Amino acid sequence: MASDFDDPGYDYAVSVAGRAVRTMAAQRIPPMPTNFAIWFQYYAGSHNDLRNAIDLLIDRNRPFDVRTNQDLFETCIAPEVSAVVVETSERLQA
Repeated sequence: MASDFDDPGYDYAVSVAGRAVRTMAAQRIPPMPTNFAIWFQYYAGSHNDLRNAIDLLIDRNRPFDVRTNQDLFETCIAPEVSAVVVETSERLQA
């Protein structure tokens, strides 16, 4: 993950979060933590594969339904979350 996402300043994080929430509301995407993670990272610009996937869906006028959001999370976000959990666990054990 990019450093801006790891330790964003307050104003930056509020700006990105606001954009994420507005998009989720416009697309009628439920404000669940997994969905917020997708859209926060999209607007933070910290994940090129996620940005490309979402841009492609937007270009094709695809709705962001439950399955689409779940696929985006499982493909782009979950592997990074898992890596952070493993790294944190290893640090704690050391």
